[in-house]
Amino acid sequence: MRRWIAGRLVWAALAVAVLLPESGAWAREGPLYETSLTARMTRKLLRGSANVVFGWCEIPRNVHMGIVNLDPLSGTVFGAVRGTGMAVVRTAYGAWEVVTFPIPIPSEYRSAIEPEFVWMDLFAD
Repeated sequence: MRRWIAGRLVWAALAVAVLLPESGAWAREGPLYETSLTARMTRKLLRGSANVVFGWCEIPRNVHMGIVNLDPLSGTVFGAVRGTGMAVVRTAYGAWEVVTFPIPIPSEYRSAIEPEFVWMDLFAD
């Protein structure tokens, strides 16, 4: 019974980490919308959590980019190597953001890694 509940909690946390950064409520901008301190802190916490959970996605992302920019063989090899390095960096930076989410480092709680989330730049409008 406890394993069932723990499994459900893990899936719920994963769903929140995936769906919240993509919701339109985070992207509201305009003269009447001011991003509050709490919203910036929460975004940093969620961004860090998502990067810890999905840091490994840098490997297929970089393989894809290598295949598109080079050729299938070279792109796969170089993409896997670069993706592994970026996966370590993204996961470590995500863990650092989770630990330091109440502190405004870097300024205004901005992300130091681009793109902010792993697949964000490949599927932008």
